[in-house]
Formats: sequence, C-alpha cells, structure tokens
Amino acid sequence: MPGTFISEMFTDNKYKQLFVDWNLHAKGLLGRFRSTCGQYIEDSWLAQFIDDLNMQSTEFNLWWPLHEIQSNSEVYKQLNHPIAGYILAHSSEFRALC
Repeated sequence: MPGTFISEMFTDNKYKQLFVDWNLHAKGLLGRFRSTCGQYIEDSWLAQFIDDLNMQSTEFNLWWPLHEIQSNSEVYKQLNHPIAGYILAHSSEFRALC
C-alpha cells in the first residue's frame, strides 16, 4: 500500500529527519497499526503489505516480530520542520463506547 503513512514513515528518510525522536514515533505508529490489524489478519493484502515493508525497512523488519501493540489515543510529536523549525504537536482520538 504505497502512499500510506505507515509505509512512508518506514521507507521515506525525510520522516527520520522530520521527527525529533523518530524511533519513538515509528515504534508507536507501528504499535497502533498492529492494534488495528487483527480484523484483517487473514486478508492477503495485509500479508503482502507486511512482507513488502519487511523487505524495504530494516527497522520495520526488526520491530514487527516483537508483536508490540499500542492503543494510546494521545500522541505527542516533536517535529524539526525544515522551514518552521521545532513544532510540538498533540493529537487525541476519542471513541464512542457502544
């Protein structure tokens, strides 16, 4: 799935420069991605997507087998933007309990 944020984060070096603590953010993103994969675990596109990322990214290849899951809905990001400089961002996700 080229163009998805998870693939871009692990295959495009500009993100390693943009995120002040890239390892922390990439691992968190991977954990949140893994937490949503269960419903698609038998879909062939997911297996192919994971295989592709394993081949394209050393870090993904190292971290995917750890099976870490992150469901934290609050994320803090510190970015080093090439024009704007340092930016601190916060995002939250709210889910209805139905």
